[in-house]
Amino acid sequence: MGAQIMTQIKPASFRDAPFREAQFMPVALDVERRDNGTVILRSRVELGEYEPNLALAFSKTAERCGAKPALAVRNSDESWLRSEERRVGKECRL
Repeated sequence: MGAQIMTQIKPASFRDAPFREAQFMPVALDVERRDNGTVILRSRVELGEYEPNLALAFSKTAERCGAKPALAVRNSDESWLRSEERRVGKECRL
């Protein structure tokens, strides 16, 4: 199907841009400082299940989400160039 182009009105200021709340992990860290200057940070929050193979993760998401937007890049003319999940998944398998 290929990329789709979407035009969006440019806000007068970044303060006028649309805003969506983001959900972040809690900051719960163990900090280890070593004599040689090394700092090691470890999360106290247990890591959930994840796909260790990034290409496979993209492919699985593509299967699940199909035509949903995956990536978007704003062009110099302020329009958006978007790629669908299925396209990104296919390109990861190449």
